[in-house]
Amino acid sequence: GVYGMSKHMGEKAVLSCPHGTVIRTAWVYSDQGHNFLKTMLRVGKDRKHLKVVDDQIGTPTHASDIAQGALSLLKAQLAGKATASPGLYHYTAKGQTSWHGFAAEIFQVLKHQTSIEVKLEAISTAEYPTPATRPQFSVLDCRKIDQIEGLIRPDWQAPIEATVASVLKGEAS
Repeated sequence: GVYGMSKHMGEKAVLSCPHGTVIRTAWVYSDQGHNFLKTMLRVGKDRKHLKVVDDQIGTPTHASDIAQGALSLLKAQLAGKATASPGLYHYTAKGQTSWHGFAAEIFQVLKHQTSIEVKLEAISTAEYPTPATRPQFSVLDCRKIDQIEGLIRPDWQAPIEATVASVLKGEAS
């Protein structure tokens, strides 16, 4: 589609520069903006029973972890580290889960922090049609960025507790 083509052309333009570097990521969330975690919290508090796709696999990644990874890469490039040459890198947290697994982790934290319980039902992609086709497996190969000295990719679950707390705090203000 147009989105994918424009993204590809942007990456190609950046990578044509001598020091051009692109970091691809996926399943990004934080306590800001619109994202899956915030949607699940909002919808879960209203409905108490949700159906979430369980056959699409990826790696939820907190926006601040991406920023830290980009900073580590930039520092390594500025220091002239051989493992940090310009080019294309993938960055996500460690591990993988489905959208259903991500939602289950979010609601486990929500229950722990507020006693609100949300019942989850796993469904297939076919049971939740969307206009855009989503990949079944979107786990990125992060071996190249793992070579960067000082770069640490946390497990995907690590930032969820603090992020849920921050969203809830923001709603209470």
